[in-house]
Amino acid sequence: PIQNDWVLLFQPMFDELLNPPPSVLNQTPKAIAPIAEAIPPVSTRLQLHEQALFCYYDAFLTSVEPKTYKEALTQSCWIEAMQEELNEFERLEVW
Repeated sequence: PIQNDWVLLFQPMFDELLNPPPSVLNQTPKAIAPIAEAIPPVSTRLQLHEQALFCYYDAFLTSVEPKTYKEALTQSCWIEAMQEELNEFERLEVW
């Protein structure tokens, strides 16, 4: 094919590409906010269960753990726990 044949073949395509026919504009409303911001995340059952367990654990520790060093020294289990911690410091050469 000669160059003129190519022009005849592809000219309508180029004309449409460079000068598209008028089309109907899609009048969609603009989003006010992204969906992630508009709808708050919902907690799953697992998340709620984990949060409840954390609250129970925290409440348990609050009632069980001594509030001060002096209070801990009145209970043998805490004296033993503190001694184990000191032994670990010594073993690991922290001090």
